[in-house]
Amino acid sequence: MVSKKGRRGFLKLHVLYDLESRTVVSLRVTKGSRHDSPVFRDLIRDVGRLECLLADSGYLARKNVQLVADKGGVPFIKLKKNVDRNSKPRGCPAWKDMVRFQLDHPRKFRRVYRFRVLVESFFSVFKSKFLDFVRCRLPASMFTEIFGKIILLNLIQVIKMQKT
Repeated sequence: MVSKKGRRGFLKLHVLYDLESRTVVSLRVTKGSRHDSPVFRDLIRDVGRLECLLADSGYLARKNVQLVADKGGVPFIKLKKNVDRNSKPRGCPAWKDMVRFQLDHPRKFRRVYRFRVLVESFFSVFKSKFLDFVRCRLPASMFTEIFGKIILLNLIQVIKMQKT
């Protein structure tokens, strides 16, 4: 993507990745300058029920934590440095629970959060198989290319799971 100033832009891939089946459940492609937190609502909207959700601090927001709790899941979203025990829930009771759990039980939190490395390994596999750029030039074509690559990666994973 080339901007009006002639600079090349980049796309950001947001995924909801199932750790058990090792497949992408939901995805969104946005401009590279878009913040992560607002996209989270779109990612999780189509998912029925959750058990547990791991996310980095880019997705940290009270409403996002409450959304996970409303879907029956336990949010494990890494806190930013400025969040402390006294941060107010502001209408999101799940926020208070998550903050207290992370601050009171850091070892238990890390024991679960360490599985986020599997999501990062997905991105590594994605980039190694398909490289870290898209060949299409038009934005709509770029999105379609990325969706096609994700579908192909999901199919490969499903075939691997059936062999075992």
